[in-house]
Amino acid sequence: MPIRKRRPNEVRARRKEHEKVMSEEEPGERIEIFRDCESLPTSQKEIRRVAKEALRQLGCSGYQLSVALLEDAGLAKLNLRYLKKRGATDVLAFDLTDGANSALEGQVVISVETARRRAGQHGTSAKAELMLYLVHGILHLCGFDDATAGEAQRMHRREDELLTGLGYGTPFASGGHPVSNRPGGNKSQGPSNRAKKSARARSGPGAGKATRR
Repeated sequence: MPIRKRRPNEVRARRKEHEKVMSEEEPGERIEIFRDCESLPTSQKEIRRVAKEALRQLGCSGYQLSVALLEDAGLAKLNLRYLKKRGATDVLAFDLTDGANSALEGQVVISVETARRRAGQHGTSAKAELMLYLVHGILHLCGFDDATAGEAQRMHRREDELLTGLGYGTPFASGGHPVSNRPGGNKSQGPSNRAKKSARARSGPGAGKATRR
């Protein structure tokens, strides 16, 4: 779904406890973290580490990534505004890449509240659940899609590879449901479409069905 090419205003407007952390990256590589939630199940340093390593393994040598950590209310507002869906979701990805610049630019918005709740429901750690959402959003920004069963299988297989290599195992599979049970809502643009001046919002690995997540 086309959206205006800017970060969602809501992410900035409701920052009651604003923390902005800029990672020390190579020139042309930047990760920003914005927090508006009561607490985190992990450190912002670890979130940056996972994001940086995932991007490296996906072949992104130049990027500007923003990660926003919110409660359910913030995700519900964005979900309604950009995807026309009521209720919170786990993660949204916004592709902000400029047509004049091929470097990846985007924002991943995560509900920390949802991560905690689902981790409790399925016996996983909130930290691993949060990292699952982060990697899922990054994969969408890198052109992965889950619109069909085949695409979803490919995407979740790559999630498993990245998360296992980063020390988090396979949190998606821990709930006992097959990968195909996790839908993805509005989907990612492919690499050839990221250069368009209209961005798209994609919902995360648990949107739209009450099975695993």
